[in-house]
Amino acid sequence: MREWFARACVLVGVASASSLVLSCESRPRLCMEGDSADCTRQCERGHAGSCLRLGDTLRPAEGVDSPEGWKLAGDAFKKACDGGETRACGELGVMYHDALGVTRDDQRAADLFNRACEGGRAVSCRNLGVLYEDGSGVARDFAKAAQAYNRGCSGGELGACHNLALMHAGNALGAPDLTKAVPLYIRACDGNEVRACAKLAVLYEKGEGVERDPVKACTLHGRACDARIGTSCAAHGRCLLKGEGAPKDPVRAAERFERACSGGEPRGCFELGLLVEKGSSPTESARAVDLYARACDAGEPRACTNLGTIYGSGDGVAEDPAKAATLYQAGCDGGVANACSNLGWLYAKGRGVSKDKAKAKELLKKGCDGGNDWGCQRLKQVDAT
Repeated sequence: MREWFARACVLVGVASASSLVLSCESRPRLCMEGDSADCTRQCERGHAGSCLRLGDTLRPAEGVDSPEGWKLAGDAFKKACDGGETRACGELGVMYHDALGVTRDDQRAADLFNRACEGGRAVSCRNLGVLYEDGSGVARDFAKAAQAYNRGCSGGELGACHNLALMHAGNALGAPDLTKAVPLYIRACDGNEVRACAKLAVLYEKGEGVERDPVKACTLHGRACDARIGTSCAAHGRCLLKGEGAPKDPVRAAERFERACSGGEPRGCFELGLLVEKGSSPTESARAVDLYARACDAGEPRACTNLGTIYGSGDGVAEDPAKAATLYQAGCDGGVANACSNLGWLYAKGRGVSKDKAKAKELLKKGCDGGNDWGCQRLKQVDAT
């Protein structure tokens, strides 16, 4: 061992083997990962990589509220970033964006993300793209956002691929271009970025940018639903209920609708309400009312319409034409043709609202023009009186 030290002394120019240990120990080196004391020593001696490891060690665990812990981690990340460790710049950027132990400062976060992105940190390129797309801390610039996402995607950050696909599918970069969006969605989905799977499923479902393929659509919605994406749970439930793209399975469809509804997806509550309403027991009727109400409150106009029908008829609830009128109005405003027709008929009869022939005709015509035959028939009836 002493011979090894002597040879090392020659290599590093140390005068004697007896001073080698002290000399080598005083030189900054990469600390042992997870050893806070060692990392602190080496960071203080100016080793940027050790400062990065120290920051990783000091960073509070997820869900732990420790401002002091974040401050200590931030100090270490700053030293590492200043010393050229670009991942540390990205970590510090997240702290400034999310206000972790520091005052939120998106301008500083953008600068840090940019430094990390320039250093090849793909996730920081994605984060920088988000700031440019939102106009947070920087002037909104879709072209710069796309450029940052592209760098992140090229570096293997699948979230950046997904975000860039969204930009191409929308109008942020000009006219929608699914020829660019689809390959990005596929790449991200193949890498298990399930948000991209959900978007891709919709395209296969509608045949937009790809050949329509109900089997692929249903399969992709299923994958996304397994990851708790509510819109895909509702869509997967529909394909299972109808047997389009997968064997018909009403029981499993109900489970998917339940998952969607529990996750806050109004279409899931609406679809589950339709299934439940088919039951005949008072308990099931009451549950249908609750499901429709949840969906309606969350902005699903078809649920408002169905709930209006229940209150208008008094089926399982106290009859309330005024409440029905309010619900039909919400449905009509949301583009549901039969809601407009039903509301128009209430105005024609003066049920729950003041009788108003002109208003009745206006609403019945709106329903009729929207494809509701019953509204067309009622309009002729009102015209004849």
